[in-house]
Amino acid sequence: METSKELYDIISKEKDSCVIVDVGACNLLTDNMKYFSRDEDYKILLIEPDPRQQNLILSQLANNSFAAKIYLTDIAVSDSYGVMDFIVSETVGHSRFDNDNFRKAKPNSKDQYTTRVLTNPLAAILDEFYIIDIDFLKIDVEGMDEMVIKQGLEFSPKYIMAEHQYNEERIKKQTELLKDYAKVCSFDDSILWRLR
Repeated sequence: METSKELYDIISKEKDSCVIVDVGACNLLTDNMKYFSRDEDYKILLIEPDPRQQNLILSQLANNSFAAKIYLTDIAVSDSYGVMDFIVSETVGHSRFDNDNFRKAKPNSKDQYTTRVLTNPLAAILDEFYIIDIDFLKIDVEGMDEMVIKQGLEFSPKYIMAEHQYNEERIKKQTELLKDYAKVCSFDDSILWRLR
């Protein structure tokens, strides 16, 4: 079964309406949000600081009819308010704040560039969109998941899906942080957790 359909089936069984926060949104149509975006009872906040991915999502929003209420912000989740360098890579395919692959790359490589992005704590971003409760928190932030999980736990989401990229240390850390959650299932390089 397709990951996005299976994920939708699991979460939609419990609630008719839902607030979804997708940190590191990436792609609305082929990512895990595809089925949620078709449901008029869903509110989806997409948090994506990568300018290329923002443009892709904006194009998808302009060229498709989605039933859900969908919002997009380019502010990155951080521990503080400010501005940070954000490295965008065409070759590696994963834009992020910090990664050894980028440090090894040539500084003037045409396949990568640095841009500046605004950063806010998750609570401040949610305030801007009048979100006080989260039903489903999806996290795909290329290794910054621990920080986002800690901030997301303040909202006690029913479900959390966090990418781990098959990294045992990240899985162990996520398991420690999500001690009040039970593992529901794995999707590719992510685990879906449910509040006990």
